[in-house]
Amino acid sequence: MKKPLIITMIMLLGLSACQKEASNVKSVSANEALTSASKKNLGTAVTQSQLVPMSLIARQPGETFDTYEAIYNGVGVKVTGPLSYDFVKYPAITDGIPVFGNVMSTYGVDAWLDYFNSGPDGNVFEVAAPTLGGLPSTGFVSDYDSYIAAYNTWFFNGGTGVAPTLATSLKTTYTGKAGILYYTGKLVLTTTGSGLAIAPVTYTMPPVAKIPLTVLPSGITVNDPLNSAIVYQLVGKSDIITSAKVFSCCANPVVFTASGSWILESDGVDFNCIGTIFRADGSSFNFNTTQNPS
Repeated sequence: MKKPLIITMIMLLGLSACQKEASNVKSVSANEALTSASKKNLGTAVTQSQLVPMSLIARQPGETFDTYEAIYNGVGVKVTGPLSYDFVKYPAITDGIPVFGNVMSTYGVDAWLDYFNSGPDGNVFEVAAPTLGGLPSTGFVSDYDSYIAAYNTWFFNGGTGVAPTLATSLKTTYTGKAGILYYTGKLVLTTTGSGLAIAPVTYTMPPVAKIPLTVLPSGITVNDPLNSAIVYQLVGKSDIITSAKVFSCCANPVVFTASGSWILESDGVDFNCIGTIFRADGSSFNFNTTQNPS
């Protein structure tokens, strides 16, 4: 898929049928990560030399959002705010915390950019230039699918031991058709510059606080953009979307791989879900939906 692409991260602290819980997603504006209060007890999860800093671009007349740009392996990458990160999992700002913007795209040369919202490991994207028709590398998709399957197995088996991560599942580069080299990366907070940077997928994230186990209510659905008759019901626990089911008359549901994150909105009844669904043929599509399942 070519530019632009929607990418956002939102998380849930806890849900109850009779009690509204507060969101643990914090939106940050430019340089908020660099305030004196947030500099206390900083960690060192990833060295600055591994990060590609993104520059804050001056707002155009009428704009109410921040825009960040950086050249990543020869491709211009643009991120539009607001930025969001999980401040319960990461109470102290440090380099390497997964962060999500509102829109992600490329600029300059004709380039390919694709992304998945993995949920627990944050976002991950792949870029290449030139595009030669805009075809993603099959290795990236295959490795990502294996990662999601491994993570779900670990998650539903009680989450004991070491969790699978993008760092151990994906490569920093993939080779596509005609020898095109694809680069992978992810968006992270940093304690210098604009507060936003691109990191390699191989870095180690800071330690996180555990999120309570809660179930995403049934009834939240997503239509396939290529066939509106196909309706996926999202399935998830804690803040993670784990799969999607398609129901048909007189048949058991077909389960599809899905990844992403979800949150109970401040009104206490609407759920916002953002992520990726993988079809049976290996293709995928991204979704961002807010619904009241009751």
